[in-house]
Amino acid sequence: MSTNLQLPIMTRPPPAGTAELLRTLFEATAPATGERFFNALARHLATALDVRISMASELVKKGKTARTLAFWANGRFVDNTEYSLRGTPCERVSRGKIVQINENVHIQYPSAA
Repeated sequence: MSTNLQLPIMTRPPPAGTAELLRTLFEATAPATGERFFNALARHLATALDVRISMASELVKKGKTARTLAFWANGRFVDNTEYSLRGTPCERVSRGKIVQINENVHIQYPSAA
């Protein structure tokens, strides 16, 4: 996967408010289109939210499966994948829920581990 992004990279702490976060993400992703946009989005979301994993995905197979368009994990891009949503936090997100898991994801969602 190409990781050669010619886009500004956020290295500062996350912005204090939602409006500032959205402005920063917009500035970081605005120059990009297509695959580069999704790569920039996943990378900058991880930085802004101070999380190890961030991905941009699309729903496929009647919403039962997700296909990643960009996958940022532990400071680098990893290969895109397709996975079942069943028993994952993403299943809840696909139903319109907001999900924030601060720790022990593997305990709360053992089938997703």
